[in-house]
Amino acid sequence: MKCLRQYERIKLKHYKLEQNTEFLRICLIYNVLPKFIRYKPYNTRFKRTRKYQELDRSMLYNLYTEQLKRLKKLNNDVTENESCIKNIVSYPIMTEIVIYIDKLIQKEKEIIHDRHNRKFQALNIPVNQGEFHNKLVNNLSYRALSSAEESLLSKGWKYAINLNKFNNLNLKADIEYMYYCMDKKLLLKNTDNANTVKAALNDFGNKLKKKVDEDIPNLSSEELNAISTLLNEHSLVISKVDKGNAVVVMNKSDYLFKANEILNDKRAFKKLNHNLTDKRENELIKFLLQLKKLVSAAPLGLKCGTHIYLFDLLK
Repeated sequence: MKCLRQYERIKLKHYKLEQNTEFLRICLIYNVLPKFIRYKPYNTRFKRTRKYQELDRSMLYNLYTEQLKRLKKLNNDVTENESCIKNIVSYPIMTEIVIYIDKLIQKEKEIIHDRHNRKFQALNIPVNQGEFHNKLVNNLSYRALSSAEESLLSKGWKYAINLNKFNNLNLKADIEYMYYCMDKKLLLKNTDNANTVKAALNDFGNKLKKKVDEDIPNLSSEELNAISTLLNEHSLVISKVDKGNAVVVMNKSDYLFKANEILNDKRAFKKLNHNLTDKRENELIKFLLQLKKLVSAAPLGLKCGTHIYLFDLLK
């Protein structure tokens, strides 16, 4: 009985911690701070600086990583208690225990769901799952992205930088139309004024033509600077999400840890003492040699210049 109560308590604690960690993860993605992290600096100007935003972001990220560590430890406790109960009780009783705990978690789920939805609405985070999944940039790193960096990443992986030429004819037509409108409104009655305006517009057009003679990219200057900034940020990894076209930004250390965790899963991967591809390659070469002998011995009526192709083979 004591073991059962302990399992019930740990299971509920695990679910609450899991939901709180998910709440912090969403706050990281949207780069917003919940009330329990916010603080008021003495200098109000400091609140509008980049350093203040980075400090807030680091506090939120540190809390998120701490919750992840606690969740991992609690996962092990849940597994140990579950195996302990399975050794004591029979399978039908264990099924009833699981159903009972699922009902408790379902009640807790409704309470936490309503509470988090109210917090999301206060932080201007979309509660609708469709809007949440449509977010193009998921930042899970310690570093806060600038508006230019987020705008650049939100364009997606397939976005290409194009260099366009400035259309001088459109500029010339607009200047001439401006002069026509001024003349139509009787603003150029005086000949001297008309000549002065005409010379000023002509000079303006020539100067503007010289300045925009270079190619115009389809990115702003801030977004072009963001490319070099992100390239020089070696502590971050920018990759594509598992499903969809969104972009995820992670710390390099977290990315490597997650990759090692996946590779160390013995249920999915197995360490081999020798390379199995060598054996398959030798078998494939042997099969191709036999096929070549058959074709040379008894031609299949192939036309000159045609080849035999084998598909679904490893490259």
